[in-house]
This record gives sequence, structure tokens and C-alpha cells, in this order.
Amino acid sequence: MTRGQGEAGRRETGEPTPLAEELAALRLELETERARGAAELTSRARRIELLSEQLREARKELEQARREAASIRKRRAVRLVLSVTDRARPAVAAGRRFRAFLRDVRPTSTTEPTGPTHRLRASTAAETSLRERLVAVLIPSPVTTGPLVSVLIRTHDGIDRLRTLLPALDALAYRDIEVVLDDAANDGGVAANDGGVAANDGLATRHPNRIIRSSTDGPSSARDGQTATAGSGEFLLLIDDDSIPAGNHVLGHMVALLQTDPSIAAVASRLIHPRRTGPANGAVTRAPDLTLAHRGVTFEIRDGVPRARDLGSGEDPIGPAASTPAELQVARTACLLVRRSAFEAVGGFTPGYDDDTQDVDLCLKLRANGGRIVYEPQATFWHEGSATTRAASLETRPAPHHPNPDPVGSLWGPRLFRQVLLDRLTGAGAWSPQPIHVAITVTRDDPTAGFADWSIAHELGGSLADLGWRVSYLESWQDRWYQPDVSIDVVIALLDAFDVRRLPDGMITVAWIGDGTDRWIGQPWFDEYDMVLASSVASKELIDHRTVHLAGLLPPAPNLRDILIAWAAQPRIDIAIGPPRWEVVDNWGDYHFARALQRVLQRRGHATRVRLLPDWEGSSSNRADAAIHLFGLKERRTRPGQVSVLWIISHPELVTDELILRNDLVFAASDPFAARITERTGKPVVPLHQATDPDRFQPLPGGPHHELLFVANSRKVRRTVTDELTATEHDLAVYGRDWTSELLDPRYLRGRHIPNDQLASYYAAADIVLNDHWADMAEEGFLSNRLYDASASGAFVISDTVAGIAEEFDGGIVTFATGFELRSLVDRYLADPAARAEHAKRASAAVLARHTFDQRATGLLQELGPVLAARNPLILTTRESTSAEPVSAMT
Repeated sequence: MTRGQGEAGRRETGEPTPLAEELAALRLELETERARGAAELTSRARRIELLSEQLREARKELEQARREAASIRKRRAVRLVLSVTDRARPAVAAGRRFRAFLRDVRPTSTTEPTGPTHRLRASTAAETSLRERLVAVLIPSPVTTGPLVSVLIRTHDGIDRLRTLLPALDALAYRDIEVVLDDAANDGGVAANDGGVAANDGLATRHPNRIIRSSTDGPSSARDGQTATAGSGEFLLLIDDDSIPAGNHVLGHMVALLQTDPSIAAVASRLIHPRRTGPANGAVTRAPDLTLAHRGVTFEIRDGVPRARDLGSGEDPIGPAASTPAELQVARTACLLVRRSAFEAVGGFTPGYDDDTQDVDLCLKLRANGGRIVYEPQATFWHEGSATTRAASLETRPAPHHPNPDPVGSLWGPRLFRQVLLDRLTGAGAWSPQPIHVAITVTRDDPTAGFADWSIAHELGGSLADLGWRVSYLESWQDRWYQPDVSIDVVIALLDAFDVRRLPDGMITVAWIGDGTDRWIGQPWFDEYDMVLASSVASKELIDHRTVHLAGLLPPAPNLRDILIAWAAQPRIDIAIGPPRWEVVDNWGDYHFARALQRVLQRRGHATRVRLLPDWEGSSSNRADAAIHLFGLKERRTRPGQVSVLWIISHPELVTDELILRNDLVFAASDPFAARITERTGKPVVPLHQATDPDRFQPLPGGPHHELLFVANSRKVRRTVTDELTATEHDLAVYGRDWTSELLDPRYLRGRHIPNDQLASYYAAADIVLNDHWADMAEEGFLSNRLYDASASGAFVISDTVAGIAEEFDGGIVTFATGFELRSLVDRYLADPAARAEHAKRASAAVLARHTFDQRATGLLQELGPVLAARNPLILTTRESTSAEPVSAMT
């Protein structure tokens, strides 16, 4: 049967055909889709109706809120806040746009970013044009003869550069020159002929000359010092082999300044980058061809200390700044004319300095000695820079020559930091053109709660910006603080939740306390602030009593600049202690000792900071005028620019003669030990005993009562007290770390730690406080700090005997020599409360009269004060460097 016949048969019998079935299915599907669409449309209509109703309700609420806001706006306080917010809104918007810009320009590649680049190389035509312009501005000098100038050239495989430099020196109009060539090449480099430059190398010069051979493995300051002594001229021209005179009269102008003004110690030249070879483009940190190399040295604050940087690098070489004579604090020795008498008066180059530091050190010495340094643009030289002998010698030098990572900071840190900070605070601009950068903490966690915070922050920021300072805001979000800009100098914390210990090293920190003083001083990092400002007398009294700080009182319009100037003028003292991290400091007695000493010193007008072991080598540690090392297990590196004080309060067995001799002042908490070390080393060691803080250790109530109290760590070894009382039936309570069942019956161990602020109440509540000494401490006559704290708390103390203990506490401490004697004394005095009280009173009176940290600070400053006063706190002694009042003697 054919297909047509089959279809006809199905139509005759009424059976559905495949086509009809397909059509019916399509109709059913269409109806289903229509029904589904209708249902969805109905649902959407319902949602739209619901949203419309919600929108109507929201509009009603918004209108009500607007009416309420209008009413609130009429209040005077709110009008004031809104005006501050309106002023701050453009700055906030600008900050958001800048952050968006940073996000846009941030590299997205996972490889190392190349950074922005610019055009480095110049054309021949541009160089010709600049040379023609220089001819027009460089005038002849009338000085062509006079004192002998020793031209001191240092080179390293620099024959090609010398072939350009020596003929240029021959062409100078000033005739009285000798050439001293320091050749540091490994293979001898420049050939010599009868002690002079060999003509067959193309290095002949008409001036008298000599060659000095020096190695590359020594510091450049030592080599340059050798070269300087070889010259016999009245003036010394320190010059790199790639610094070429741009005219014939450049040296005459430099000599004329030294001849006419005896106060000038050195004359710096204008250095211009010539047209050089190399890639056409480079990083923006590199100065392009035909721009100024530098016109001196200025300072910027990095890592909390001043760092030298070239002034004017990349500027128009004949622009107004580059063409104006100026007084400098520091100049580079790439081309510097120095008066020999001034050079020798300061000892020349200081041994141990490298290329980037020796010129800074030399100029600071010249300035400190009263000499002036001037920039003379008529003394113009071409200076290639990237191919200098200094770079070559640094590449071949195998390792540092001394363990000091920052020789300038170690020697000049305290004075340079104070000088630069005062210069920037007063806006003098002699040492640094950069404005002070202040960051103010704000929060975005709760916009409603943070509104007043933002208002205060921006009002304060506006007043600081009016001083010409740079102001930014350090924000937090969900208890996380944004990473601060490394250029920030001062952080002002308006929030008690800001942990200043997380800031980069060296930022100056100010706590600005408006309310919630209890919250502020309860933070473990509160004592780490450099300055604290309180908004009320009650807040100040609380801070003064319970912390190391002596708070300043905020007037209605606080002058933060004056506050910072006063802080900068204070002598700074670091206290170095051994804890390895902040999380464990409460378990270290040295930490509480240091805080108590810090508290007293700050009340004596000394800005004092406690530094843990990892911070001993921090950059900002260089800015302390003095460092007191509470000796423990580690030795601290001393610095020539600060007074190094060693106070031996423990571990006498680790003290070496070399350690004693390396420090400027040495104290020891033992009379016999101090006498023995003095006799052995010949260096005076001053007895300075342990002490207590009577504000913390006094008869305080609230501690748990124990018949016998022993607060000590075991150090995982046996201790006399616990061994001798191992079977006692009295109530013996031991608190401390590292006690195991082999060392102590567990029934006696009551805790691993007592917070230091609660320790006095434990001592006061005990019938007997027990004490013993480590064998090495007892043998050397070191008395435990526990004796002083417990006695000040009104406790009765029984201790093992140590030489001097009776005299120290006026017989108030009862001592034992044997275990039997200890047990007998315990039984006797537990039964005699009156005798305990009499001894405790005697010991307490002795401690409060002679053994407090206030008395120890007096003894310490009697020795330290004159040494600090003898050291000039500033590099310059005149007002030429800052408009601030001179810093007074530090006593």
C-alpha cells in the first residue's frame, strides 16, 4: 500500500493521521505556554502592585524624615556640625576619586610591574641648544690665579672618562692646579710614568700630577681620605671622573667664594646630565638627559629618620631654582671645592662610610663646626652620573665593611632627626621642603556612630591644613585598618581601638582623648603613644596616675604645632629590654621595670620609649639621644651618636669586659659587683640598685589570703624555697611558670601568672611573702626586685641571705641560711602577727625613703645629664636652621 492510500484509508475509518497528531500536539503546547505566560504576568502584576504600595509607604516615611531633619537642622550644634561636613565633602570626594584612580592604574599583570616610564635620551640638537644657552649665562671669572687647588679625582677603570676630564682641566682659566688621581682598578688601570700620568695613554696633563693606587675592598671614605692627604693645595676639589667643566671659568667662581668669605667651608657646583647612551625610555626615578643632576642634598623622613636625597634632580638646568645661588646643609662630593683647613678641622672623611653616605657625613661635620656650604650655579659641570666610578666600585665591592647598616643614622641620628623635624614644623625649609604629613584616624564601621568622629577629624584636619601641612585620614572598616602611607609623619588617634604598635617604625603618635578615658588607658598599647592629650582635668588626672604618660590638656583651640615642637626639643631616651614580642611582655619583670622607669623619666621632661628585642635595630632607634639597656641575655649594639647606658640588673655571669668598655655609662644593681668590675676594667661602674614603683606597689586590698606566698618562675630547675618547704602543712601558694610535678607538689601551685597590677594586693594579703635568689645573683650581691615590691606593698618577707640585704631594708627583711632555719622562721612568725607587722613597717619605710624609681632616676640623671648636656642637641647652634627656640641643655 502506498503512503497516499494509507492516509486515505485512515481518513475513511476516522483514525488520526500523523500530521493531525503533530498539529494537536503543537496546539496543546501553545495553550500550555499561554497559560504559563498568563500566570507569570499575573504574578508580576501582583509584585508590581506590592512594590508600588511599599514605595508609597517609603515616600511617606521619607517626607516625615525630611520634616524631622528640617527641625533638627535649626539646632545650633547641628548647624555647626553640618558646616564642618560640608567643608570636608570636597576633600572626601577627592579622596574617593584618587583611590578610584589608583585602582584604575594598578597593574593587573601577575608579573612584576614595570612602572611608569618617560623619555630619557635627548637629541643632538637639544644638547647643542642647551650648550648655547649655557654660554649665554656662564660669565667669566676675574679669578685666574691664587691658592693652589688640589683636584682629587677618583676613578675605577675610567681611562675613557679621564681622556675627557684631564683636557678640560687643562683648559680651565684658573691656572694654579695640581691633579691627584686615585686609581682603584684591579689591574692597575691607569699607567704611570715617573709617578705621574702616562702620556701614551692619552692622559697627559700640563698640571703637576701624581697617581695613588688603592684597592676596592676598603670603604670609599678611607680611600678618599688617603687621596686628600696626598694633595698639598689650600683648597681641595673633590670630583668624580665623569664630572666635566661646562666652561673655562667654573673653578675660578668657586675659588673666589672661598677667598672672599672665610665663613664658607665648601662650594657646591651645578651638575647637569649630558646626552648619554642607553635606552630611550626609563623609570621616572631616573633623571633624563639635559636635566639637573642635583643642586645639593635635602632630607625626607623615611622609617622615622631623615634620609638624604638629591635636591632638584630632573629640573630645568638653567631654570630659576637651578640658577640661583643658595646656602645648603649638605652637598654631594661629585664636584665640591672644600677649604683644606675646614676639611682637616673636622678630621676629613670619617672611616667606614660608603659613597652615598661619606659626603653627607662630611658636610654635616663642616656645618656642625660652624662652616657654611653654598651652591654656586656659575660653577656648572656636566655629570653623567650613571657611569660614575662610585657605581663601579660598589658593584665590585664584595661585602659591607662594618656591621652598622646605617652609619649616618648611628652617628647623626638624634641631632639630624631633631634638626629636620624642627625645620619642617616651623616651615623654615632649610633642611627639607616637604610639609609635615599628618594622618587622623576615623572609622566607617557605623556611619551613625562615626558621624561625630568624622566631624571632629575633618575640623581638626582643616586647621592643620591651614598650617600648610599635608592631611590624610586613616580609616578602619569592620575593625580592620587600612595600611598607612609610609610618608606619614604623625598619626593622631581619635579612637581608642587603634593599636599603634601596628604602625610602621618611626611614626610619631598622638592620642587625642575626647571621652572614654577608661577605655583608652585599658588598652595594652596605650603606653606606646608618644604624646597624650586629654580633654578635661579629670581625664588628665586619671591618665597621669595610671599610665606612664603626663597628659597635655587640650585647650579650646589646641596648637598641635607647638606641642610637637616641644616634644621634638625634649631629649629622647630609649629603654631596651629583652622580651621577643608584645604577647609575652607581662611575663617579663624587665618590662614592668622599664615602664616604671619610663614613667619617671617622662615626668622629668625626657621623651622615653621602651623597645623590645626586635626593635633594637629599628631605624627610629637611631633618633634617641641616649639608650638605657637593662641587661639580660642579649647584648645591644651601641651607636656613636647616642649615649649608651648599661644597667646590669641580672645575669652578671654574662657580663664581659668588652661589653663594659663599649658603653659610655655603666650601672650595676650590686655594690660588690660594681667595685669588682671597676677594678678589673678601669671603667667606673656606678652602683644603682633595684627599685619599686610606689604608685603600683602599695598596701592594696582585695588579694586572696595565703599563709605563705611565693611568686616565682622555676626556669625548669629546683628552687630553695619550694625544696625546703616541700612537706609543709601550712597554706603554701606558688604562682609562676614552668613548675612541673617533679619540681613542686601540684597542690601548692595556684596559678601560672599574677597580673602586675594585682600583684600588690596578693603581697598585702599574705601572712608571709617568701623569696630566694638565683645562685649567681646571690653570689654577686644582686638583690631580687621582689623584695622591693613586696616591702612597698606592706608585706612581711622572709628571704635567703645576700650580702647587703640588712642595710638595704634597715633590718626589715628576715633572712635564713638553711632549710631548718627557714622552717623555724615560718612557724615562729606565723604565730606572731605583731612581729611581722613591725618588720614589714621597717622594710616599707626603707623602700619608700630610698629605693623608688624616682630616686633611681635622680641617680641615673646625675650621671647621664652632664653627658647629654655636653652634646649639642642640634647640628647648627645658630637660628639659621630653624625659627624655633634653641633646644635647652638636656639635664
